[in-house]
Amino acid sequence: MDIQTNEEDNMNLLEENNNYNNQKGNSPKKTVGTLLILSIVALFIVIMVMAVMSTTNKSNSSNKNYKIVVDGTNINLSTITEGEEIQYVALEDIAQSIGYIYYNGEYKGEATETKENCYVKNNNDEIIGFSTIEENIYKTTDDSISEKQYYKLKNKLINKVITNGNNQEEKIFISIEDLAKIFHLEIEYANKEMILNIKTISNLIAGYKEAVKDDTAIAIDESFENAKLVVQNKLVIVKNGKYGVVDTDFKQIIGNKYKSMKYDEYTTDFIVSNDNGNYGVITDEGAKKIDIKYDSLFIINYEPLLYAVTKNQNYGVIDEEGNVVVDIAYDALVCKGDQRNNINSVVIIKNINSNNDDGIVVCKNSKYGIVNLTTGDTILECVADKINSRTNEEGKEEYFVKTKNGEEDLKEYIDNANEVTINLPDTNSIMNVIL
Repeated sequence: MDIQTNEEDNMNLLEENNNYNNQKGNSPKKTVGTLLILSIVALFIVIMVMAVMSTTNKSNSSNKNYKIVVDGTNINLSTITEGEEIQYVALEDIAQSIGYIYYNGEYKGEATETKENCYVKNNNDEIIGFSTIEENIYKTTDDSISEKQYYKLKNKLINKVITNGNNQEEKIFISIEDLAKIFHLEIEYANKEMILNIKTISNLIAGYKEAVKDDTAIAIDESFENAKLVVQNKLVIVKNGKYGVVDTDFKQIIGNKYKSMKYDEYTTDFIVSNDNGNYGVITDEGAKKIDIKYDSLFIINYEPLLYAVTKNQNYGVIDEEGNVVVDIAYDALVCKGDQRNNINSVVIIKNINSNNDDGIVVCKNSKYGIVNLTTGDTILECVADKINSRTNEEGKEEYFVKTKNGEEDLKEYIDNANEVTINLPDTNSIMNVIL
């Protein structure tokens, strides 16, 4: 009753005000202006409400209505949906289903509870590292001789706290688009059935094995890298001991003429060898990039792309066009070991001089030196007994050179080694000149 009375009073007041305004002769423009302001305020409120609802929908981590299938098996995992489709999945949840083990923290670093960094590893020792504060991910292997391969993400990784019953857990989410590219998956939405189908490399290749002839095999067992081509509708095959490439309709792309063949997903090229045991590089269409003439050839750096090569038991470095960067005249290119003393990567020292050039550690007659990877010039002659590296308190790598006089900081040693004494003919003084 009170509410009704108040409404009637309000209506009477409104009528009285209208009568009063009419008597005063108020301009219609003022009334229209008031209504316009009220309309704008109402529209603003509606927009804010819609924005809140949109944000809520985007952060919805429920996939109750969407079935996720990996290689024919239904799986449950945390997702972030947007509209009708799943846009992000939790790395931790999907890793095992696609053949990887998930770890918190940085690869070869300490395991952490924070979810800024993580990495995954599969049975082929492929390691993929992720960071929510970086735009790139990296790939490497336990026995890699090259530096890490870096790939730019299309979409930034997301940290999100997931509620599961009474528990809350922070997880790293990756977009479906990046998931497919990085892990070489085939992903297909069946919107009517509300199914997200995911197929892994092994599942895709298994489907083609039945179509292979008796004298031909799909070359995946000895090279996980070769298997990655299947997502590009290509297959590395071996016939009578010779390797080649066909499309998934088994039409020839590269003839079966190579003794060995290994795909590199970063360069999209093949390192191949012939019957004479010589190595070179061809494109994924079979065009020659580097002559097949080296005793060995492998990638040691990706940006810029550099290959270590050997010829007659001498080591050197060439670029992606086959140009010699470091003379093929050294006994070895020095590698460092990881915590288990396995070969990890060729020692490339970044920003070794004032021009910010990189240097590579080389060995000749059991003595160590450094060559400029940009110019090919000698930075340090092969006179050192050893070149070591240590990680300082800030996590940066520092290099030291060991000679018969003891251990010195590498850069200081290089500066001192490049000092020469010049006797000026018109004075008794001696001047030090830094080359």
